[in-house]
Amino acid sequence: MKFGASFTVLLASVGAHASILFKRAEKECGGITAPANNGGRKIGIVVDSSGSMSSNDRYDLRIAAGRQLNTYLIPSNDVSSGTKEDLVTVVDFDDVATLLYPLGDPDGADATFSSIDSTGGTDIAAGVRVAISQLNSSGHDPTADRSGIIVLTDGSDTDTKNLVYAVNNATAQGIRVSFGFLVRNGYGSQNSKVLGAIFNSGGQYATITDPAAQQRFINLVTANGLTKNDPSTLPKDMLMNGLAVAGRVSGDGEDFKTYSAKKGEILRFAISSVDAGTIEARLLAPDGQVEDESTVRGTSTRFLDTTAQSNGDFRIIVKASNAPQDAMYLVGVNSSAVMGNCTFNDDEDGGLSVGGKAGIGIGVPLAVGLLATGTYFLWKGYQG
Repeated sequence: MKFGASFTVLLASVGAHASILFKRAEKECGGITAPANNGGRKIGIVVDSSGSMSSNDRYDLRIAAGRQLNTYLIPSNDVSSGTKEDLVTVVDFDDVATLLYPLGDPDGADATFSSIDSTGGTDIAAGVRVAISQLNSSGHDPTADRSGIIVLTDGSDTDTKNLVYAVNNATAQGIRVSFGFLVRNGYGSQNSKVLGAIFNSGGQYATITDPAAQQRFINLVTANGLTKNDPSTLPKDMLMNGLAVAGRVSGDGEDFKTYSAKKGEILRFAISSVDAGTIEARLLAPDGQVEDESTVRGTSTRFLDTTAQSNGDFRIIVKASNAPQDAMYLVGVNSSAVMGNCTFNDDEDGGLSVGGKAGIGIGVPLAVGLLATGTYFLWKGYQG
């Protein structure tokens, strides 16, 4: 993986970072909602434990994000009329994959996240294969359409072919696969064939440009629906601060992504062509005026900058030129707005959901390691 075209973004204000407090009822958080669900799902949480994580994720925020996802699931002691218990398996991977928690009650899985370390290489495919095997455990049928795998990693697989095969195998069994790809202080993506396999599974892919945004990725995946049976409340075109998401274009077609900004936000959008060839990118203000535009050639990354003069939606229009069918591009945004709390309104009976239990795991390391009087991000352009 090579990176270039570096830049820094000054965060103009400082705020608290903490867990997204998911509710099982449909509640808003950062412009998206956590869809209501009745459980009965099988979820594999696959977490990178390779050596690079010791520097790329020093405060183990991927582990906190995995815990956060686990607490969104319905354990056996929370089952009520009309709901079913969810099941979860936890896997980590480096040179090999290790089963940390066999498919079972989410309440028993929390402690296993503490055993995830940061040593060794990156065999993502092995982690996906172990998760698939667990989701097919005897006595827990069916698997199709009620199962999902969420991968949190900072690397590309040592064998892309095997990873594509593993994701396609999951898709063939009705298992949705989502990837959060952490590029600390950078901007990159997985191989285009890996991205295509993830898309075809119905899952979400995002490049995560700061460790703190891993919890936003969990929010993104949950809103999309962890499984095919889950309803999706995720707007197809939505961008979130700290995440770069993939889109598809064909021929001379267009696509777009939207970011909802607050007045005064300083914004930098990054646009990269994965396998779409040369693309044109335009940044439209909420009033429809063109704020900035650029041509993105080959594997270069281009940046479009603006400051929000009022609250409203900015739109990135991407236009292809003789692109292959379903070719891919990436659009991300970094904002001067600090990535802060994401709290849903209370349910009618009051109190927080079990998602609130993730707050300690996320809030403490963030408060210690990510807050400062002035905070800078370094974001590098993807070059292949």
